[in-house]
Amino acid sequence: MSEKERSLIVYDYWIRGQEKFDYLIVGVTGAMAAYLTQTLKVDPIAWAPNTVELAALFALLLSTYCGVKRIAACVTVTRLNHESLKHRELYADKKTAGVAHAELQKHADSANSADEEASRVGKWTNYWSQARSATLIAGVLMIIAARIWAAYYPKLSESLAQ
Repeated sequence: MSEKERSLIVYDYWIRGQEKFDYLIVGVTGAMAAYLTQTLKVDPIAWAPNTVELAALFALLLSTYCGVKRIAACVTVTRLNHESLKHRELYADKKTAGVAHAELQKHADSANSADEEASRVGKWTNYWSQARSATLIAGVLMIIAARIWAAYYPKLSESLAQ
């Protein structure tokens, strides 16, 4: 097995692992949002634990959206990489066959265009990943804070009323 084959195998493992991780995070975040939706007690918006839980629900829903957008962007980057490689292979095949320069240039331009678009979309995958992670952490912290606050909320309300 050559170095090139080993690097392709390792890259394939990495891509599959990244995809599974993204699916897991989006699935767990969606499940947390669904659970929070079921257990949420709707009250008027006030400085209360239920309002913090409502904000946590919005953060989890936003995190799920960002995760789905990241998965979609990764799929787009993979398609664009395929398109670029396809045109580069056609360019190489036609160059060895002695095809006219105009047709070769068409494949070179298509490959470069796909590379530029993949680079642009690739930057968005990082943005969506960071947004997904930040909103997930914020949502979980808000849930924890709301649950702790809820344990003390009735006592706090009574002491403030006196």
